[in-house]
Amino acid sequence: MLKFTIFSIFILFSQLVNCQSNELLVKINLNTFSFAGPGASPETIIYSPTDRDPFVANPYGSNGKISYNFALAFQRNTKSRLVYGIAASYENLKTQIRITNPLSFENTTYIGDGVNILKFQYLNLHPFIGLSVADKGDSRIDIKLVSDVAYLLKSNESVNYYSNQGTLEFNYNRDQPKNDYRIGFGTSIFISRFCLNIEYLIGISNFDPDKGSPLVDVDNSIYSKVFRFGIGYLLTNKKSSD
Repeated sequence: MLKFTIFSIFILFSQLVNCQSNELLVKINLNTFSFAGPGASPETIIYSPTDRDPFVANPYGSNGKISYNFALAFQRNTKSRLVYGIAASYENLKTQIRITNPLSFENTTYIGDGVNILKFQYLNLHPFIGLSVADKGDSRIDIKLVSDVAYLLKSNESVNYYSNQGTLEFNYNRDQPKNDYRIGFGTSIFISRFCLNIEYLIGISNFDPDKGSPLVDVDNSIYSKVFRFGIGYLLTNKKSSD
């Protein structure tokens, strides 16, 4: 993943004389974020220790939630229809998992169910490379290989447990990987200065807290999945010639 990122950045700042146009865009995306792999699950159980608030056994849900992403992207388009560039973004991601067991808390047993919502805030570098497969005047379609190098700013978990005796809410944190690397594909459809963005990426960073432990021989690998859908606006479009 690191080699791919370095290669993409190198391409971005090389071969300037072969460039047909430089473009600077702002993008706003809606994200659907969830987890995949043997360790991800749609359901979990909640524990109720006596020395702390309740918490779930597995927070890595396979059920996605909608969140958002703001990005600034720079890209080049060559005479040979090659498209490459890099984006920087702030990303807010959420996923949820259903709680299915009764909750015992402060000498009371609550019968019901609930959800655990896991939230992430990332700063994201987003190298990409692809081709313009249709280019007619002010409209075109770009098909791209995309990647994310995401640096974790903050994470948080919240429990909402709904029972016949009311709703209980808890907030807590647990350690998460500081970086999440993802690869995938995407397309951008340009009409005049506006574009429609669609991307799908899957992580290669393992979120399993027991990874590498000699005491755990079961594959509980957990990887992120992100689907993005949004719009962009072209701030500049500076033409140049060979």
